[in-house]
This record gives sequence, C-alpha cells and structure tokens, in this order.
Amino acid sequence: MKSLLILLFLFGSSLLMAQKEKIEIDKKTEVVSVDGTSVFILEGQNIGNTQILKDLNGQRLAVFQVMDYYDSRYISSSNSKGRVAYFDVTFLNETLDKCEIPVNGFKKQLAKYILDYNLVNGNALDENAVRQFVAIHGMKFSEEKNRSTTIIIVR
Repeated sequence: MKSLLILLFLFGSSLLMAQKEKIEIDKKTEVVSVDGTSVFILEGQNIGNTQILKDLNGQRLAVFQVMDYYDSRYISSSNSKGRVAYFDVTFLNETLDKCEIPVNGFKKQLAKYILDYNLVNGNALDENAVRQFVAIHGMKFSEEKNRSTTIIIVR
C-alpha cells in the first residue's frame, strides 16, 4: 500500500511538472516567443483595443478588434451595466475569414489563445487551423447582440 502511494505521488508530481510552454512577449518589439523561439508579432493599437497579428517579417495576418454591447442578462454586482466584450477577428487571407472570440484577459492570454489553436505555422497563417477556428467560434456575439432587445437608459 505504501509503495502504491509513493508511486501515485511520483506519477502525479511528474504530471504537474510536465513540460509547460513559456510564453513571453517582448515589450518593445511585441514579438511573442515560446520557450525562447520567436513565433509571431502581436502589435497593440488603439490603446490595446486592437491587436494586429503579424508574421516575423511584419506582414499582417489577422486583426483582433475589441467590440462590446450591453445586455441586461449580464448585469451583476461586478458588471453593473451588463457589458459584454469580445474580439471581432478578421483573418487577412484570400477569403477574409471572420469570427468572434471572448476577451479573456490581456495580450498574453490572446497570444496563448492563438498558439493553442495553432493559427500561425512556419511564419504564416495555417489555413486549415483558420478554417477550424472560424467554424468553432462563429459569430455568436453578433447573433446574441442582434437578438437582444435590451434598452439601457443612462440618466
């Protein structure tokens, strides 16, 4: 029994110490690196409300623009106006694919999201990954915003 517990402990601690990617963003160049290897540029504009995804040569690949709307269903003690924020994403490929994703933090979280979906491969957009990303995310925020009949009157 004791040896089983020790084995479980060692196995569990090895899972926790499994290789975890170290994502860094250079504050001056805005180059995103994974484990010291440069992958892409995530350039902030418009006080951070727009993030431009670029390859390492500075070619634009996609635009992530923060959009928002207000909905009474989302009013809470921490969100008194019911604000819903999301990224309107436009990929700068031949078909200008579009989708919308939630805003889950700041630049580093967006970079991780881009990496998790393997959108950039070999210093270019991965077209298969982009198609999957667009199909998975769709335009759910716009659809929800258009269905909303909430009118907020500010005095």
